[in-house]
Amino acid sequence: MVYALVVTVLYLVVVRPAPQVAEEAGIQATGEAPGVRSRDVLRNRNIWLLSVAFAAFNAAAIASGTYLPTFLSTERGVPLAQAALLAAIPTLITIFSAPGGGILSDRIGSRKKPYLAGFAFAALLLPLSVLVTGSALVLVLVAAGLTLGLVPTAIFSGAVEAAGDPRQGGLAMAIISVGQNAGMLIGPVVVGALAQSSGWSVAFASLAVMALIGFAAGLLARVR
Repeated sequence: MVYALVVTVLYLVVVRPAPQVAEEAGIQATGEAPGVRSRDVLRNRNIWLLSVAFAAFNAAAIASGTYLPTFLSTERGVPLAQAALLAAIPTLITIFSAPGGGILSDRIGSRKKPYLAGFAFAALLLPLSVLVTGSALVLVLVAAGLTLGLVPTAIFSGAVEAAGDPRQGGLAMAIISVGQNAGMLIGPVVVGALAQSSGWSVAFASLAVMALIGFAAGLLARVR
């Protein structure tokens, strides 16, 4: 609750309403505004590909964070509280790396390059977290946090730009959120089932598959 209140206050202080696009175009606010229609956004192949990519991203990231503490506790003998803290490292790092990813994306003028790099690193680093121990594990988790942060900002920005009209940005974000929530549901279910049926190695190897699915979907999306 306290966290939600703090974020709300920060939002009210930092975020300012965007200029009215209709007014800038000299259009009466009550009139019919030309541009991309909602059904055009819903039919936009590129936005749906980005949604699939973000579904795969969340499937891998959330499943890793969900099951890594259990793995470290049961297989490595790490106390559960310490295991949970270790698993939280990527999330803590992305608090800083996600804005950094947005700055990088703006600087190089590309949305695709940062999120593809993030997927490639995720495919390598997330499965690696069950193969290393000690300080090497911490380094892997820190590296994962730094590179995972390249994905969300670039995908959200790419989706809004792919909509073709800033007024349809909300709908584009909604489509991405469909993928986000689907991935958050599917990822832990798949990894949990694999852990029970095939063992931890196979379960965490599936994270690489999820990341590569996201890479492929993101690669097919026509965004800058």
